[in-house]
Amino acid sequence: SQITTWALGGKIIAMVAFAACAVLRLWILRIVQRLFANFTKDIVFDSKNVRLLSAMSMLLIISSIINWSFGMLMVSLLLLILCEIFKKGSTLQEEQDLTV
Repeated sequence: SQITTWALGGKIIAMVAFAACAVLRLWILRIVQRLFANFTKDIVFDSKNVRLLSAMSMLLIISSIINWSFGMLMVSLLLLILCEIFKKGSTLQEEQDLTV
């Protein structure tokens, strides 16, 4: 009901922001789906998962900036920390796989 009193330019900007958020959330859901598919295949510490976590955290940062959401920003920063943990685990996994 608030948007009905806005000027046309404001309505357009609001719709573009809404569409951008919807696309970002669908993209994040697709990344989560691929990440959990890897987990069900027992592929945990892999460079693909590191890239997926990194992409997901960057998309969440963008989404939190668009929505002005401090909580989402904190979650995305925690995902970046988790990404670094998975990166270290990936390195250790590769070393262990190469050890005969």
